[in-house]
Amino acid sequence: MEIIGLLLIGLYWYAGDQANQYLKYHILDVRAEFYGNWGDYMVERIIWATILGWATIPLALIHNYCFAKS
Repeated sequence: MEIIGLLLIGLYWYAGDQANQYLKYHILDVRAEFYGNWGDYMVERIIWATILGWATIPLALIHNYCFAKS
């Protein structure tokens, strides 16, 4: 049971991170980001995926389904 929970958390983090990056690129038009080091970059992505994943995953799916041109 613990392994299934860890897999679900990992899947949620991955989906949240991909949704955040998708919305940054397609809706907010962010093309480049600058960070001090790689550790800060990865920790920030995990934190934002955890906090905003519940909202950005459905938004990214809706945007990709309804408004994507290709």
